[in-house]
Amino acid sequence: MVAPSGFWDTGVAGEEEFSQDLMNACVAQIGTKVAIDALTDRAGMFSFSSDDHRFWRSDGAAQINLGIIEFGVDAAKPAASAANNGRVFFATDTLTLYVVDSGTQYLVSDQNVVVDHVALADAHTQYQKESEKNAANGYAGLDAGALVLQSDLPDHASRHPRGGADEIDGDVIDIDFTPTVYVPDTAPAEVTDVNELTAHLKGIDNLLADVVAQKVVFKTAIETLTTDIVLQNDDHLFLAIAADEDWAYTFNLQMNSPTAADFKLRITVPSGASGIVDVLAWSLTKLEDANVGGAVGDTVILLSTVIMRFILVKVTVENGATPGNVQLQWAQNSSSGSTSVHQGSSMIGHKLN
Repeated sequence: MVAPSGFWDTGVAGEEEFSQDLMNACVAQIGTKVAIDALTDRAGMFSFSSDDHRFWRSDGAAQINLGIIEFGVDAAKPAASAANNGRVFFATDTLTLYVVDSGTQYLVSDQNVVVDHVALADAHTQYQKESEKNAANGYAGLDAGALVLQSDLPDHASRHPRGGADEIDGDVIDIDFTPTVYVPDTAPAEVTDVNELTAHLKGIDNLLADVVAQKVVFKTAIETLTTDIVLQNDDHLFLAIAADEDWAYTFNLQMNSPTAADFKLRITVPSGASGIVDVLAWSLTKLEDANVGGAVGDTVILLSTVIMRFILVKVTVENGATPGNVQLQWAQNSSSGSTSVHQGSSMIGHKLN
């Protein structure tokens, strides 16, 4: 066996007492790693490889790296060079641990280093909801009530109108309200249940159709003519009629006309319209004039031997292409005293088509 450098050996006089057994009992050897590896048969021997700066112990078959750390001030730490590969150094003044490997000096730990967790963290964007959009940080803001801010909600309105990716079907929106004025109607093809929105809308439509088919107007003030035989429009009793509509009207006239004045009336209609007029007149005690009438546009004269108090007029109108008003006109038949049609008199229209 070749005697390694740095040990006494049998070749030097006076040093024979340093036996092989003593050297095997943990005497340290310094040399290159190659020289150290040649001593694997010396179980228990400690060694330091000067070329890669590591501590070793032989188990009799191989060298075991002990990983011993060097200590000193930070200024004494090993430089970044291949010659210092493997050196581990702890700076006692800066409490910093260094290691040199592949010619590079690495800082392993520094008590003063603040780890940038934000930079290292995973944003987990794959778990964000669609509503969490924000150009600054990828998340939606919250208001004081922990609700997502309106400005941070994605613009998704274009998806809902007709033809959108997730169009809302308004026909089948559930309505739990029980109406008291109209009755929901399941007649429309879009309806599958009486509680759906379309069933309620159809019920409202039916009610409005009934309302539209009937119109009522009342005199809100008394109207009086004195010694006046010229027919004039009543201030209140008229209703509009559209082109090609058919209507039936009832006039209830509470009035007061002197015996000598009698009474006359006329129903005017738009050009091209036709219709008939029937009239009954009462005094306080009896029917004064009956079976009186004619066509719309005709003047109807009512005669009485006493003061007339109530007149009933029934009218049917078939309109042509011209819209306009169905209008009551009235006056005295003979100029005498004052004739009045009272507040509360009415005109009621029923649409026939």
